[in-house]
Amino acid sequence: MQTVPLSDDENYAILAEQFGDGLSSLGASDQQRVVKRLHTVLASSTPQYYIYETVEGCDELEIIREGDSLRLYCRLVMGLPQNDARYNVLFAFYVDDHGYDPSRLSHFDDAAERWLDEITDFATVQNVDAYLEEHDAKKAEFFAKRLDE
Repeated sequence: MQTVPLSDDENYAILAEQFGDGLSSLGASDQQRVVKRLHTVLASSTPQYYIYETVEGCDELEIIREGDSLRLYCRLVMGLPQNDARYNVLFAFYVDDHGYDPSRLSHFDDAAERWLDEITDFATVQNVDAYLEEHDAKKAEFFAKRLDE
């Protein structure tokens, strides 16, 4: 049986500084699970299927679940740029063990809205390429290497 990809779009993740802080506060096995989940999402032809829910009271913030306890607070933007869709970008803001602080989430929701406005404004692939490079965007291979270490 042959697998047919649903999309040719490339998937990238941009990790906010707070995401790294949250990741480093987790134990080694939970860190590994988060890295594996990011790899799985970015390696997928349908990354939108990993969005578990939106955050209640937030306009833009979404959640990717890893198991029963870990939550990745993010925003997935599909089909960039709008005229020539080539990229899907996951903005990862925060990760925790489901013990989140609602005031922090509203801050991340504001950041998600700003990033969404910024990246959806680009009209050309070159603009998106420059943005991804400027923000040190990661592909699935980056996370695969971390899993091998």
